[in-house]
Amino acid sequence: MAILKTYDDGNRLEDVMKMVITITPTDTPFMSGIKKKKANNTWHQWPRDVLTTRQDNAVVEGNTFATATHTPPTRSGNVTQIFEKSIDVSSTERWVKQAGIDNMYDYEKNKKIKEISTDVEHALLRGSLNTGNNSVARRLAGVLNYISTNISAVASGTKLTESFFCGMLQLCWNAGGNPNEVYVGGFLKRVISSYTAGSTRNVDSDDKRLTNAVDVYESDFGLIKTFLCRDMLTGAANCSIIIIENSRWAMAMGEEIHELPKEEVAQTKHGKTGEIRGELTLESLAEEANAQVTGLDQSFN
Repeated sequence: MAILKTYDDGNRLEDVMKMVITITPTDTPFMSGIKKKKANNTWHQWPRDVLTTRQDNAVVEGNTFATATHTPPTRSGNVTQIFEKSIDVSSTERWVKQAGIDNMYDYEKNKKIKEISTDVEHALLRGSLNTGNNSVARRLAGVLNYISTNISAVASGTKLTESFFCGMLQLCWNAGGNPNEVYVGGFLKRVISSYTAGSTRNVDSDDKRLTNAVDVYESDFGLIKTFLCRDMLTGAANCSIIIIENSRWAMAMGEEIHELPKEEVAQTKHGKTGEIRGELTLESLAEEANAQVTGLDQSFN
């Protein structure tokens, strides 16, 4: 050969970037933004009470006391759901040199924790209640299945106009709520961003979720943060939106998401087996303070 070229050189080292690229989204805006509490039973409950309707109240001087009327508190509840991911890495796989990975077991553990986080977000928003039995897993009820008072399943072709949007905010307020957050998919986020009457971005806040992907809408009922959410229903005629009062929701943890200690996980192979597990539920302290719309059209006003 007159000149040695790379095409014929079998001694070249591979050139692999020392970083693993993952495109799968891991954002969990709803779970990250609500309060965290403690659950002490698989059936997690909270008392609810209401005041009498505002009314005219005046009595004559020297009036005889009226017979008291009382309405005792009621209870609402939700079941805890167990979330689990398994890790199983062979002994050989753990010592083989990897591109961008120093320890394959630790890498997989961190990956599974992220996966559980997105599973939890999905359940908190879209979960359907199932109390479970010996062969059926318990499933918590999510936001979309909790909101039942201010719910609108619109006709095909219905668009999210600014007037419609503000009308849903009013329904929350009429029921006693103070809505302050909205969760939507990509298209409805663009629709809301196109509103002109109440759009503003100049708001000081310590909310760590406030990024360039979040708008704040100045409505007649207060400032409304609008969050992009990957678990909202989307489609040509099936877009969904939820409007919430953040303080009315919480995640109650029975068991924090964590790696089980080795004495709880049987090691029966040449390798290392692990389990990531957690158990939690969603508190909905007053579903009437919130609203949802489903079936919206994927087009601008």
